[in-house]
Amino acid sequence: MNSLAPILRFVMTAQGWPCPDALDGLARRLPPVPTAGLELPLAGAGRMDLQQRVRGADEHRRLARWLARQQDLSAPWQRLRDALGTVGSLAEEVWLELDAATDDPPLSVFARLKPASQTAAT
Repeated sequence: MNSLAPILRFVMTAQGWPCPDALDGLARRLPPVPTAGLELPLAGAGRMDLQQRVRGADEHRRLARWLARQQDLSAPWQRLRDALGTVGSLAEEVWLELDAATDDPPLSVFARLKPASQTAAT
């Protein structure tokens, strides 16, 4: 599995929900880590953004392997790849977000930091 897209399509179909092309396109740009969230506009129709949670050592390794296999990473993805070791040692979980605004959706990264008692030794 090369991306989140097959996982997302399966879940959406199982729930009886449509999977818009724009959402599927975002999912094809994320690693195959099976936890995702949607940012939906409440003020009416609009763009839908996709977030993905990466938590725990196994998922961080999966993200690292996925990043290593990608060709032509954009600058934000390169920075994430280069910082992943530090991020993984400081964060309990990381959320990746792609905004559906453009053909090359911008990447945002959110981190839930570990308690200081767990990071003091790293």
